Amino acid sequence: MKKYNDIIKDIFQSRIEDIAGLTFEEKESLDKQKEIKDISDYITGLTEEQKKQANEYLDEVMSDVYDEACSLNEKYYRYGISDGVNIILTSVEIRKDVERRFKECQINL
Repeated sequence: MKKYNDIIKDIFQSRIEDIAGLTFEEKESLDKQKEIKDISDYITGLTEEQKKQANEYLDEVMSDVYDEACSLNEKYYRYGISDGVNIILTSVEIRKDVERRFKECQINL
């Protein structure tokens, strides 16, 4: 089973930019939203230096959140592929069973 997990991981790694990362447009959209919301809208009385520090801290936190989201995307991708393969394999087995029973039914006629 480890061999198959390695294959799925390799596929994911080769497509990580498409699957897990944010596109340029998504990053732009998030940046625009950050510009709309300013720390001083929520906390008053901050100096410019404190605003800068708070914004830097929030950027770090959001970067960590994005990294975690990417990690979860990999997990969902791997489960999705695994489920898809299981569906295919199950379908093939069901088809074999149906074909076998159909052949048995034809022989009895």
